[in-house]
Amino acid sequence: RVFTLPATSVSIALVGTIYVDAVHAGLAPAAALANLAALGAEHDIGGFVYLSEIIGALTIPTGVRRVVLSSPTTDANLGDDGVPVFDVTGLSVVVEST
Repeated sequence: RVFTLPATSVSIALVGTIYVDAVHAGLAPAAALANLAALGAEHDIGGFVYLSEIIGALTIPTGVRRVVLSSPTTDANLGDDGVPVFDVTGLSVVVEST
């Protein structure tokens, strides 16, 4: 027999700040969040989402200078059947002069 079980959503709450330069302030934050959504969509079921993957996805866009997160502080364990769902309501954007 083969059993198919649904994946379980695992919420990963992000709290912190994305610092962007003024020239790219219009596009960089949205691009960073799109990268994060892609990370979640492309992630395998189960395992871990590494903190470095999250920070990496947020810092890829041109104009993002740095990302400082106070949460999560460690890798996120998805268990055997979890898929990541990122809660970005705790993220803020600071525009820095160039």
